[in-house]
Amino acid sequence: DDLLTQNEGYNLSWKLTKRQFTMKQSLSYSRYLLRYEFTHKENDTTSTSSKKNLIDDLSYRLGISVPLGNVQELHSGYELNRNHTRYAFEDFGDSYHLILDQDDRVMLVHSPFVEYTYSGKRLNASAGLRGNYYNTFNRFYLEPRVNLSWLLFNPLQLTASGEYRTQHISQIKESVVSDLSLENQVWKLASKERFPIIESYQVTSGLVYRKSGWFLEVEGYYKSIEGVTSLTFGFLNPVDNDYRTGNSTVKGLDAFLKKQWGYYKSWVSYSYLNTQNTFIGLNNDEPFPGNWNIRHLVNWSHFYTVGQLHLSVGWNWHTGKSYTQISQSEEPAG
Repeated sequence: DDLLTQNEGYNLSWKLTKRQFTMKQSLSYSRYLLRYEFTHKENDTTSTSSKKNLIDDLSYRLGISVPLGNVQELHSGYELNRNHTRYAFEDFGDSYHLILDQDDRVMLVHSPFVEYTYSGKRLNASAGLRGNYYNTFNRFYLEPRVNLSWLLFNPLQLTASGEYRTQHISQIKESVVSDLSLENQVWKLASKERFPIIESYQVTSGLVYRKSGWFLEVEGYYKSIEGVTSLTFGFLNPVDNDYRTGNSTVKGLDAFLKKQWGYYKSWVSYSYLNTQNTFIGLNNDEPFPGNWNIRHLVNWSHFYTVGQLHLSVGWNWHTGKSYTQISQSEEPAG
């Protein structure tokens, strides 16, 4: 196995502050490279499977904030994003070179946005609307979102949020079969031919408790994602390299508890995650857990400070990743 990944990013920003408004501008560039090769040697035959991914992302953002009194503010602006994404899946050996799939495309995204915020003694709220115009699809999406934080009574606080989002770049759910079981996701741009724009809906609700140095936060969430793409190589067999489109649902719960006693501080967290994927033409169109699905996860950390000396120790436990049990096996003939 030979794996190479590279990341780099640059950002230039400028801010102007006046009594009537605040204006921010930024120009950023990021680059991501993935190259993975799995080589198999048997007798005198050598075969290699590879996947390559290169992403260049250039974006400009303009934001203007206008105060509307002491507790209210209006934010608006515009963002332009240019994304160039290339990927390739290849198989080659001593006497052949086969390109299973490849793509090289550029997409422009124009995104105006507006948001209203309110910051009171008991209530903090924000409501916003973002538009995304994808030039490849010639389509415009409106994305509403809202966030609420309400102090029910001291020290208990209620939080809630809801949002709708779209995304023009996503990961191909694919794994190359190798002895090391490396799973390196490949990013691709949406296209009219095979890859739809991803749409997601998410709602969350939680409680926050603060008193006498104790901090407790519990939050539950539900997310529905439409337009997920899977390459069946890795699910079924190496000769089936068809793309499947499906949906994903995520149900989860996060809990976090923290307390400090003098020089000693400890925190513990628990996460519950249930991800179900449904792809047309896979598993008889029935849902199955995602490869990354870890149902239960617990972390417990301890920190102790003596002068300039900082000591820490941690413990974590989680259930295993999802897998498919063999339901039937046959002995080879002969």
